[in-house]
Amino acid sequence: MVAVNKSMLFNKENRSMVDRETYSIWQGMTWPSYEDFIDGKLLSDSVISELTPLITKFIEASKRPNRVILALETMVTYGCTLACKGCTNFSDYKGHSRGNIKWKDFRKDFKRLYERTIVDSILLMGGEPLLNKDFPNWIKGIRTEFPKVRIVILTNGHLLLGNTWLIDYMKEYGNIWLKISNHVPGADWYDQAVALVKKSFNWEEIKKSQNIYKQVFASKVEFLHDPKYNCFLEIPEYDKYQVMTTGDYGNLKPWKQDPVDSFKRCMAADSVAFNDGKLYKCTMNWNLQYALADHGQQDDSDWKGYLYKGVDIHTCTEQELDAFVSNIGKPHKICGMCPAASQPDSEVMMDHFGTTTSKINFENYYDKKIRRNL
Repeated sequence: MVAVNKSMLFNKENRSMVDRETYSIWQGMTWPSYEDFIDGKLLSDSVISELTPLITKFIEASKRPNRVILALETMVTYGCTLACKGCTNFSDYKGHSRGNIKWKDFRKDFKRLYERTIVDSILLMGGEPLLNKDFPNWIKGIRTEFPKVRIVILTNGHLLLGNTWLIDYMKEYGNIWLKISNHVPGADWYDQAVALVKKSFNWEEIKKSQNIYKQVFASKVEFLHDPKYNCFLEIPEYDKYQVMTTGDYGNLKPWKQDPVDSFKRCMAADSVAFNDGKLYKCTMNWNLQYALADHGQQDDSDWKGYLYKGVDIHTCTEQELDAFVSNIGKPHKICGMCPAASQPDSEVMMDHFGTTTSKINFENYYDKKIRRNL
């Protein structure tokens, strides 16, 4: 057994998952604050002895390569209730070639990723994730099998009134971050959905200076936290969208900019995409292959060099995985397909409000006969 002492426990330079996981799992008689725990306060030799088996377990587990992915994004569905012009995930065109993804199909890939990396949070997105009837299994599966991973959910709010189970899950499982993006200001269905979530928790406002997450397009953002359930509520209004490609479907073209310059404009610089067992630089790069193929552009020479095959988590080497993770938060040559920071906003930003149209009759989703309160 590994000899455990305070210098091993509380060496701040070497802390990783060991102390965080141990603190979360330990059910000792004395329960100090996390700050006291990592500082070594309030812990007697007898408590250290009690913790030793747990700490030993995590010290052994932490010998795996320290590959940290702070923000992982994945698509649970490719359909959407809106058709937002300029959608970065290409969910706005009719006849999208991909549909809903089942949790059981994603699980085996995520399990392997979790074995080879440390995932801090996972963003479940679409399209509109609440279109996926299997979505509850995603939340239950992640929270029960990967309990330390924060779940972030991005929804446009259209289907929240018919899916109030999500509020129940936030309270049952905790550590869930709900982002309700406002694409149609003043819409009754949006205001009602936000009001329902707000009254269901005891939210405390988080000041802008405390919000370390970058907001790119939102004209304003409301950011709230409920300490009892450790849940977050983020309400951004996207009045502007970045024009990610030039041309229209069937004639999409890359911007062909300097990758470093383009990366300065990136709206998800610290995030990576994970779909079909493969890691991608971003969700746009992941979806590009389908948007081009669905419109007969899969062999377009202008896109050569930008179509990235991804890193297969099941077959890639340790060196390949290390290279990918080390590039997180840094520019890559494929970033040049996006607009550059040096380009004027008038050239690369468009008004978003007023360009959004619905693909469905919202009122149908309020009918009790088809409401999905799971």
